[in-house]
Parts: sequence; structure tokens; C-alpha cells
Amino acid sequence: MKFYGDRLIPTAPAEPPAVPLVVLANKRDLEDIIEVSKIRQVFDTAKLNHTLIYETIAITGVNVKRAFVYAARQAVLNHYKKLSGKSM
Repeated sequence: MKFYGDRLIPTAPAEPPAVPLVVLANKRDLEDIIEVSKIRQVFDTAKLNHTLIYETIAITGVNVKRAFVYAARQAVLNHYKKLSGKSM
């Protein structure tokens, strides 16, 4: 929040933020994990309710690629939007 500030918050309800934010809730194969609902609550409180949270098991690759593909896709879309002259 300190570094990106308002660029993490969409300017309109249907618009993505200028900087995509993806959280990987890793170690989902272990016991006593933090529930995703509690992680979601923290982001909702910070007005970052558009943030995607992927439950991952990095050692086996579960959902890791999906999260990176989403972040890369959003970054490319934002770049093209900027090149086309649309404000962000």
C-alpha cells in the first residue's frame, strides 16, 4: 500500500486496478492453516476486495501457474490500455 497506493484500487467498479494484486495462500497441504476467509477479510478491510487469492501448494505447483498467468495477463492488458491512450 505504501509503494503503490491508489494504483491498487480500481477507479471504477468494473475496471481492474492499474497494478494487479494476486495473493498466493501457500502451504494449503499442511495442518493449522489460516483460512482464506480470514485473508479475504484483511484485504476487504484495506478496500482491496478485488484481490484474487489462490490457494497454492508450491511444491507440487497447484495453482501457482494460474496465479502468474493472471498477473501477467493483467499487466499486459494494462500496458496496452495505456498505449491506446485510455487513462488508468
